Amino acid sequence: MSTLRMFAASVAAAALFVAMPAVAVVKIATYSGTVSNGFDSTGVFGVANTDLTGASWVAVFTYDKLLGGLLVSGVGFDESYGGGGYGQVGESPVTNVAVTINGVTRSIVGDWASHAVTATSPAVAHYSEDLIDTDVTYMVHFISLNAAPQGAPASLDKNFAPVATRLDNSTTGWFAYDYASGNLTENATAILDGDAVFSVASQAPEPASWALMIAGFGMVGGALRARRMVPVRAAVRVR
Repeated sequence: MSTLRMFAASVAAAALFVAMPAVAVVKIATYSGTVSNGFDSTGVFGVANTDLTGASWVAVFTYDKLLGGLLVSGVGFDESYGGGGYGQVGESPVTNVAVTINGVTRSIVGDWASHAVTATSPAVAHYSEDLIDTDVTYMVHFISLNAAPQGAPASLDKNFAPVATRLDNSTTGWFAYDYASGNLTENATAILDGDAVFSVASQAPEPASWALMIAGFGMVGGALRARRMVPVRAAVRVR
């Protein structure tokens, strides 16, 4: 009976692992630097009519390359893309971007278009854009970053320790236009070219995923303990 219970527990544990949803490889890419040129006329990042030149900035991209489309071209190149602009509504690989300038954080969810690219050339690029036109308001928020860190990972799945790099053709823009008044309710642009720091880290698994994993390990451990106890019980019965 002990052997049977052990077998049943093992089978149940295996079934639990099979039933667990595939854990997405969610990564967090972080860039930071200093605005090389920019102006905020409406207070998107604080006070209206503020020169953003010289302000510190941080951009944190959360992405899952399994969402949207995936391009892998040859050795050392990996790109994921998606969003309504690509005809893939709700399938943006960049699920959120937090842009902080002057200590004020704004978010982009990449509903319209986004992509994440890495290559060993070296080259790393992240892009995200929200675009909404309701016939009352026209809004577009975007950020485009292009870095060249030495030893860039060849895969979007890989972590990358913080390194100094350079950004080129990198910018963020925040615009919203009110059709009725004919005014811009949001208007801020920041050129992010120049020296920067870049890194990639893993996002911690969701609590539900941890719970399933712990339960599975517990069942396997219980099965192994039951197996070790069988010879002891048999020896007691013989005496």
